[in-house]
This record gives sequence, C-alpha cells and structure tokens, in this order.
Amino acid sequence: FDPNSWQACEPADVLTAEKRTLLVERMMPRATAFFSRLLKVRRVDGRLRLSGTVCGYEGGVRVPEAYRTAGVADADIVVFLTARPIGSYGAAGDTIAYAGHCEADQHGRPISAHFNWSPRTLSPPSDEWLEGYLLRVALHELTHALAFSPALLRGKLAADDAPATGGGFAGALGGALGGGGGLLVVSPHVARAARAHFGCERLRGARLEDGGGVGTGGAHWEMRWFRDEYMTGAASPGERVVSSLTLALFADAGWYDVNASMGEVLPWGRGAGCGFVEGSCGAWNSSELPRYRCDDDGDESCSYDRKAKAYCALTRYGGDLPAARRYFETSPRLGGYSALLDYCPVYRPYSNGHCAQPAASSYWAETRGEEFCPHCRCVDSTLGRGAAAAAARAGCHRTRCLNATALELRLGGRWRSCPPEGGVIDALPSDNFRGALHCPPAAELCALSGANWPTLTAVEPSAGPAAGGTPITLRGANLGELQPPVAVAFGV
Repeated sequence: FDPNSWQACEPADVLTAEKRTLLVERMMPRATAFFSRLLKVRRVDGRLRLSGTVCGYEGGVRVPEAYRTAGVADADIVVFLTARPIGSYGAAGDTIAYAGHCEADQHGRPISAHFNWSPRTLSPPSDEWLEGYLLRVALHELTHALAFSPALLRGKLAADDAPATGGGFAGALGGALGGGGGLLVVSPHVARAARAHFGCERLRGARLEDGGGVGTGGAHWEMRWFRDEYMTGAASPGERVVSSLTLALFADAGWYDVNASMGEVLPWGRGAGCGFVEGSCGAWNSSELPRYRCDDDGDESCSYDRKAKAYCALTRYGGDLPAARRYFETSPRLGGYSALLDYCPVYRPYSNGHCAQPAASSYWAETRGEEFCPHCRCVDSTLGRGAAAAAARAGCHRTRCLNATALELRLGGRWRSCPPEGGVIDALPSDNFRGALHCPPAAELCALSGANWPTLTAVEPSAGPAAGGTPITLRGANLGELQPPVAVAFGV
C-alpha cells in the first residue's frame, strides 16, 4: 500500500486455512492445468533462472536466492502467489485480483510473474458453477501475466496507418468509432478472428478498451464489442468466454503454440455485422439483436444468449453523459450500468439468475416448473400451479437439440418438441401445471456454425439388463464428429 496511507484489516481480509485451500489446492492447480493444455513453449535448457531480486506490485515478493543461482527445475514460468488485501492498486474496492509479469527471457516471453488475490473475495463457493466462475477470474489474471498487457506488447506497436496485414500488433484507432477512439489490435490472427466473429470483412482488427482507469484501459478487449469475453475489463454476472480472439492474441505474441480447439463460442455480437462495431448501440434494434438493448429500468427478460434471467439495468448519473453516449433524447443523464459498455442500455443477468447455476431454493421449481442445469436455457413461460396460467416471465428450463432445426424443451418430466420457427407448448393436465412454454426459434440454440449433427440409426443391442454394464454399438451418420467419452441419454 501507499506508505503514507494506512488501512485497517477486517476479518474478511484474513487468509484463513479454508481460503488458502481454495486458492492453493483448487483454483491454481486447475488454472495451471488449463494453460498446460492451451499453450506450448520452447523450453529452456536445464533449470529456469531468474535475475531479479523482487517481483510484483504493492511491495511485491522477494525472489529466493536459489531461484537466481540454482534455478527452478521443470518450469516455464514462475508465478509468485500472494493473498493480500487490495487497497490503492487499480480500481480498489471492487478489484478481485491482479497479476502481471516481472521478467522476460531474451525473446520477450514472460518467465516470472506476481499474482495477488484479495482474501475478501475468496469465500469458498457454494457450488461448482461459482467455483468455475472464480476459475475464469484466475485465467483472466494469468493471461495478463502471460501475454495480455501493454508492457509485454509495447515492442509490437504499429503506427495508425500501418496496413492490417503488415504484422503490427496495435495501431491507434482514429476517429469516433462507436462513440470513442482507442487502440486496435491488427495482428494477423487477431484481425482474422475479429472479422470472422462479427462477419465484417473490412474490420482492421479488435478494439482495446478505451475506458476505465490504470490497469483497465488499453489492457483489455473493448467491452462493448466483446462483453462476455474473459479478457474484458469488468466481470459480468454471466459466463466468461475463452474465445478464439484471445487465443489469436496468444498466437500473435510469437511465444506460444496455441491449442486452437480450446476456443469457446462468444455469443455477444456474433455474426452481427459491421454495424455492430462501427455504429452506436443506440441503433441496435430488437429484430436484429433480440434481448440486447432495453429502455425500461427493471424490465425483466431472458439474456441475449438465453443462458440467464436478466433485467434492464439503467442508471441515472450525476451529470450529463458524453454526447456520443446518450441514448435517451429527454434524459441526457440516463444510461446503462457500465461506463466500459459505453453506457449502452442493455439487459444484465441477475447475479443468481444463471440457468446453469443450482438454485438456492426450490421455489421456482415448485411454483413455475423451472430447472437449473448445464443444458438449461431461459425461455418465456406462463407455467404456474394455480387454476389459471401465471403471468408471463422469463424462466430456466431444460433444453436439448436433436439437430440444427429440432429443439425440445422438458415440461412435466417429458421432452416436448418445439416448432422449428418457435411457438407455444401448452402444459397437459398430467404435467401438474397450467400455462405454456414459449419456444424460441430452434436456430437460436441449435444452429451451431459448422456443426455436423450426429444422427443415430441403430443402437445394438436394443435391450439389456437394468443393472447396466452392457457394451453398446452406435450406428448412424456424422458419428466421427463426436469425441469420447460420449454420453447417451435414453428415456422419454
């Protein structure tokens, strides 16, 4: 901390044995395993030797002499892990963790780093979904240490007028683009990934964040362009996606061979075209971008990707917003919840509204027939237990795709087929509910780009003992697309 400023430690700032176990024995081994699968490097001959005596921020960590003399065996990078209260660094109060590299080898690749996690944010998660969320925070910070930081990329800056394919890493983005200027990453893999994501061939590259304070601006992807990507500058309540965009940045850094198959689909802005990035979010409309923009504070909806229940999160600020970021003609101080989103008025997932997150109580299951599971998605529902259908609201329900145009929802313990273009499934008397589920068009959930859906024509043998243990053979088309182990669900 600032030596001229003192801060009182509170009980939440103490690293308890339980918090230490979570960080050291659960989070970090999982994060290390992830990057071991994702990245390969040219290994040093012998032991990895460091040269610095101190590594890190806010006082850092003293580097053991043995790391400088004898070196560290079987290591590609040394990460010094601490769990100290976060005070003056970065965004202070709401900062969960921070990380950065300390030393690089002769090629510029990081070989030592400091990673600090605030103890007050290390409460052991109540379920696997929350633990997975914390894991993505760890991946975010370690990515800063491995590649994504201005200090690491400073030697790869290009002039603003450098051609997009000229090998430069970032160039100044001139003019007002979507309401502001900034930096644009124009390296080859990143530029191709950005063009493919938005479906915009004239896009020069991927924009870096132009808002936020020290440690945010220029050190993350622009949140309005890539909201749920794990390397944007603020954590959202929804999933953080490790997309092909950041994998492309690892590749263009020049130090890593990247396992591109680990890239995840980023739904935000996917296939939205050049207008999504070149124009203002004030021009977004519900027919082309359903469930993105909202106008009524508190209005409830499914999230844009149907993975969560969401609400319209508007804020009335103390002063007028910048002219380019005003979206309500009569209310110049009204805008969306995040400055990093350029104040765009968008639906925000409830912190406890993710459909894959186990529910804290059985209320919604008992009264509205909701389910919470990895394949559950948000749909409009009027299901209820009363004598009549309930008021329409967003709800989480189990879904499955049989192919790109065949969507099914589970209602009353049965799988029910949806019309391919979307429509209503009415509850049956035997479902013990009244009302209906409103199916979205199958393409919203099932039409994965480039997917070759497997089709079963036979299962041999067709019957076996209830105790299980019988090997089965699957026959059909496109089965080669499946990667073992393959889970097969039987029943209604």
